[in-house]
Amino acid sequence: MRLHSESFVGGFLRDIHGMMHGGRTKRLISPLEQYVPDYTITSIHIVDGAVEIYRSYLRNVFSGSHSGNPNGHQPVWVHIWGCQSVPELNGTWEVESAHTNNDYVRLIGVPTTIDPSTYVPDDATCISKTYKNIATTQRYCMPFRKVYPTVGAGTRPISISDVGLHNPIDALLSRGAVSVSGVVTDQEKSIFTISAPFSNATGGDITIREMGLVTYIDVSRYALKTIANLHARDILQSAINLPDSKTLTLDYECRFELENFNQDTDLNGTNGGFLAEFAKALRRQAVETTHTGWARMLMCIGGGGTSMSSLNADASTSDKGWQLGLRLGQSNKFVSMTDTDLSPDASPETPYNLGGITHGTEDGQLLYHGMMIDDQVTIDETNNEAYFNLSRVFENRGATDITVKEIGLYAKNDDSTNRFLPKLIARKALAPTDQFTIMAGQMRKVNYKIKMVA
Repeated sequence: MRLHSESFVGGFLRDIHGMMHGGRTKRLISPLEQYVPDYTITSIHIVDGAVEIYRSYLRNVFSGSHSGNPNGHQPVWVHIWGCQSVPELNGTWEVESAHTNNDYVRLIGVPTTIDPSTYVPDDATCISKTYKNIATTQRYCMPFRKVYPTVGAGTRPISISDVGLHNPIDALLSRGAVSVSGVVTDQEKSIFTISAPFSNATGGDITIREMGLVTYIDVSRYALKTIANLHARDILQSAINLPDSKTLTLDYECRFELENFNQDTDLNGTNGGFLAEFAKALRRQAVETTHTGWARMLMCIGGGGTSMSSLNADASTSDKGWQLGLRLGQSNKFVSMTDTDLSPDASPETPYNLGGITHGTEDGQLLYHGMMIDDQVTIDETNNEAYFNLSRVFENRGATDITVKEIGLYAKNDDSTNRFLPKLIARKALAPTDQFTIMAGQMRKVNYKIKMVA
């Protein structure tokens, strides 16, 4: 069966943002997971129109959430899995209120049509999840680690703010080894596939109604890992029945296509998007299984300040900050997925050079001021989208005007902090109506929005 995927969700963009940002960003984690064990649920009740879960010492589930206060200003979720007696309880549910002195929690959205009397004590396991501002070092951009396909039985509509499947049923199945294909690229698109088999040995049929991709983050020395941080979620138009003793192999095709792909920008309009290097970086993260200290910098876009953009001879000869982040060029040759630099058609005969406009104060150069990036991702539930903004100020100190015909985004795409390898991860070629001129003696601020729509 080949099915059309609905979308990535906001959690995926948060991870992309975290890798580009390199500073304190909100990441969905299970606080102090390595010290706090998973807790089983003793009983469930329906009180005043909401489901409540009970367990002695349930307060320990929230250790690390808002300094132990689950009723703080930021939302807290409880992730529940493995429940067979009341499978509708499985999922990631937002906490309405927590009564840790009495060891019960009220949840939002759990169907109240369930029968609490059918619940078998200790059948379900839970742990809390919350967004935390996690600090990273100046040179370390925290990535996600290893991506897993996942399946569920829920039917709740997809939302950009989803943090888990509606009703995950992985615990009822046996998931085999995950495999990730290489990246296949042509001019218009890049594709890689994440696969895993799910075997049913429950003694009965299992109905699958939703699928997704989940991951966890390795947060350096503290080794905090999320429980099923959601990257993608899909509702199946027709449910799949998996009989006992049968195996379902799920192949998730991650496909990145250029916007308005064409081979004549002047005639057919502005085109571009994320390139093969972007897909390759994500693929490398998807197969990552070991922690490599502070050396993962696969999407860092650099920082700001005069020291990062200095032309002084005392400045670093290897880490030139202007080479990372937004850069401008003067060729609007159509964008190909395989582009590796701005102005890919540059030659000795063209008035522009490979790599675009260089940093400097001479004629034909622009002074690249520091990169700026939103501190957090904006989640817009009304329009079902998530986004963050990048921006940079470019200054023309030369005597001639410069017309900009392309915009590129370069990132440090390498495993080692000792090597400086800016790679082009996105490029946009501008149609004549979208081109702009930076006049001699003037500055121009260029904004670049990265948006995901569910």
